Amino acid sequence: MMRSTTWRKMPRPVPCGWPRSAITGRIDDVGAEVARLLGLGAAEVSCWLQRHVLRAPGGHLLCVIPIHSDPDLFAATARIWK
Repeated sequence: MMRSTTWRKMPRPVPCGWPRSAITGRIDDVGAEVARLLGLGAAEVSCWLQRHVLRAPGGHLLCVIPIHSDPDLFAATARIWK
């Protein structure tokens, strides 16, 4: 079970050739979510301090970062993806 709170578009301008949007997820189990996305065909672009940027097979960027909000706030507002 993955829990996430945030999805957003990338700011403009973006580098030439990059997709115009990205999905950003604040995740409670970063390692498991990265492994799940890699298993679905994503490729890792970069990783820094547990922040992973992956490229989906369709070219969109997926940013997986650990949660930094208050645990109670996260529990109250997270969406659960099964």
